[in-house]
Amino acid sequence: MREALQPIHKDLEYHEQKGAGHWWGSACVDWPPIFDMFAKRTIPNSSSVRKIEFTTPSPSVSSRCHWIEILQQTRAFTPSGVNFSINSESRKFSGTTKNVAQLALHVTHAGLFAPE
Repeated sequence: MREALQPIHKDLEYHEQKGAGHWWGSACVDWPPIFDMFAKRTIPNSSSVRKIEFTTPSPSVSSRCHWIEILQQTRAFTPSGVNFSINSESRKFSGTTKNVAQLALHVTHAGLFAPE
């Protein structure tokens, strides 16, 4: 899984407990380094995100990243991706897609327009 995620997840951290299985009891849940990692990271408010690089194996697994949503794939269960940005001044979106048949841009979440 690490090898599959490394190319698409720029901030991947990996830890393997030698001799332990996938789930190694309460020591896994209460492991201090995991809380340190959580404390260093926050999910930005969608209205502050101006560039999105997002890949998903299927919209049924994960379809949305901030203000962009993959609604349908061209080829099912083949990774789909988007690389989009917003120009706030011109209120224009630009980008590319891979294996995307239908896409939604949620402009109110992007902070471009106030909800009605």
